[in-house]
Amino acid sequence: MSNKTLSILGIIAAVMIVLAALQARLARERMAPAASGSTYLIQGLDIAKVAKIVLGTGSNTVTLTRDQNNQFVITNKENYPATIREVNSLLNACLDIKVNAPITSNPDNHADLEVSEEKASKAAKFYDAQDNLITGILIGKSAGEGGGTYVRLANSNEVYQTSSSTWIRTNAADYFEKELLKVKEEDILEVKVTAPDYAYTITNEAGKDPVLNPVPEGKKVRPAECKTVLSALANLNLTDVMKNLPSGELKFDRSYVCRVKNSTVYTIEIAKQDDKAYIRCGAEFTDTTPVMKENREESEEELKKKEEKLLARDAAETFTKKHSGWIYELSNWQMKNLTKDLKDLVEDIPAEKPAEEAKPETPEAPAAAPSTPPAEASPNQQ
Repeated sequence: MSNKTLSILGIIAAVMIVLAALQARLARERMAPAASGSTYLIQGLDIAKVAKIVLGTGSNTVTLTRDQNNQFVITNKENYPATIREVNSLLNACLDIKVNAPITSNPDNHADLEVSEEKASKAAKFYDAQDNLITGILIGKSAGEGGGTYVRLANSNEVYQTSSSTWIRTNAADYFEKELLKVKEEDILEVKVTAPDYAYTITNEAGKDPVLNPVPEGKKVRPAECKTVLSALANLNLTDVMKNLPSGELKFDRSYVCRVKNSTVYTIEIAKQDDKAYIRCGAEFTDTTPVMKENREESEEELKKKEEKLLARDAAETFTKKHSGWIYELSNWQMKNLTKDLKDLVEDIPAEKPAEEAKPETPEAPAAAPSTPPAEASPNQQ
C-alpha cells in the first residue's frame, strides 16, 4: 500500500473520529434538560444490552428474558414467546416519558408520592446479561392539578412529574399473542366437528346456505347457526397459555377440523375441564404436488399460483412448529362455537296443517215455474 493511500486513509479516519465526537456531543445536548421545559426521563439506554425486563413490584412481577434466539420470552409462562410488538411498545412507552424539574430527592417522600418499591402502581426495570440493573422506572400516583404522574428512576432518589399521563403494561397476558388464528369464512371449504355423542360436517359454498350432514329425520337446518361454526376461526383468541400437561390430566375428546381453499387443514383438539376450555392445534398442507420450474417462460399468473402455494405450505409448517407442545385456554363462548351441538344446528320441520274438509254444497232449490194466467172461458162455457 502506497504512502499516498495511507495518508488518505488517515485523513478519512480522522474525519470519522471528528464526526463521531460531534454526533456524541449533539446527542448529549439533545438529552440534556433545557433551562425551561421537559426532558426525557431515561437517557442513553442501549436496548441491545437489555437481557431481562422485570415488570411490576413485590410478588406480582412479570419477567421477560432474552433467549438464545435474541427473542424475549415470558418467564412466568414457561418461556412462551413474547410478541415483539408489545415489547417494543413497552420500550417506547418508557423511553418516551418526559419530565420537568425534580420535585424532591428525599427518599422519605417516596411513599407519599407512591414511587417507592412497595407503593408504585407500575414499574419496569431493565437488566443486563450479568443481572445488573441498567435502569428502570417507578410510576407513582397522579400529580393532580398539574397533570401527569410522579415517577422516578429505579436507581435514583429524584422524583419527577411527567408532562403527560404515563401507562405501561405489566400483566403476563399483555405480552403473548392473543390472536391464535384468523381464517375468513369465505376461504373455508368444509368443517368437521366431532364430540363424544355427536359428529357432523358443514360444507361451505359461496352464495349458498351451508350444507349440514347429517340432518336428523324430521329436522331442518338452521343456516345462521351453521355459520357460527364456520366462523369460529375468524378470530380465535386465547386467554392463557401453558406447556403440554402429562397425559390424562386433560381429555381432548373433541375436535374441529377446518379445510380451506389453499389446501391447508387446521386441526383443533379440544378439552373441557370444569368451566374452562383448552385446545391444542396444528396445521397440515395437503397439496403434496411438488412445485417445479418449467422449461419455458411461465406466465405471471402461473408464477403467482406457485408462490401462493409455497407461502401456504410454509405458513402451515410455521403454525404447527410454533404451537407444538403448547396448550391454550379459550373463553367458553369460543369453545361453544367450535363444538356446537348438532341439535343446536337444526330445528323441527313444522307439521303440515291438515287440509280443510270441503263443505257439501247445498243443492239449489228448483226455480219456481212461471205462473200461468187462468185461461179465459169460452163463449160456449158461458
